[in-house]
Amino acid sequence: MKKMRVMIIGAGKVGASLAKASKKIGWPITLYSARKFEPKKPLNCDFLILAVRDRDLAPLAEKIAKSGHLSKKAVCVHVAGALSADELAPLRDACAGVAQMHPMISFASKAKPPRLAHGHVHVKGDAIAEARAKKFARAIGMTPRTFAKLDTIGYHAAAGLVANGAAALAAIGVSVLVEAGVPKSDAPKMLSAFSTSWLGSNFRSSCCLATT
Repeated sequence: MKKMRVMIIGAGKVGASLAKASKKIGWPITLYSARKFEPKKPLNCDFLILAVRDRDLAPLAEKIAKSGHLSKKAVCVHVAGALSADELAPLRDACAGVAQMHPMISFASKAKPPRLAHGHVHVKGDAIAEARAKKFARAIGMTPRTFAKLDTIGYHAAAGLVANGAAALAAIGVSVLVEAGVPKSDAPKMLSAFSTSWLGSNFRSSCCLATT
């Protein structure tokens, strides 16, 4: 597989994790902090990832487009779950194509980035941008998926429901264990191991039962 030059704007939890994954497979990677980024020189990349907050996407896309520093041969993607590729519309005339590339992964901690391998990522947008996003996803061990019709709000809500609901249940579980006599320092460790074992063996079958 031919390597792509990857550039990521946004050094938060998602951006840093994707940069680490790119570095691990030996692809050239440039990571910028979104707050300090100013497109004052050519952005030498094949694959530009905007890993910033939803509200910052459109202004950043416009800033890059107006700078004229993005190669016409490059593609640009964003990682927001609730927004379509159209959020990057200002860049369509400035590069080869744009797309949404949202990893359905919980990025809870920057200090302890999640394991991306075997995770899934939704890719949707212009054909060339989709192709490069899928190439990148497969290279870092993820499974890319594209759905012809997808309610991005519902899609993002489902991920949030599972992540936030699981966190709330875990907190309750810890409290119950402590009440039952388990030391407070041990309760999270016990439930963490239990949750991992349950997810590995029961999650898929439980989802199947819920949809039948």
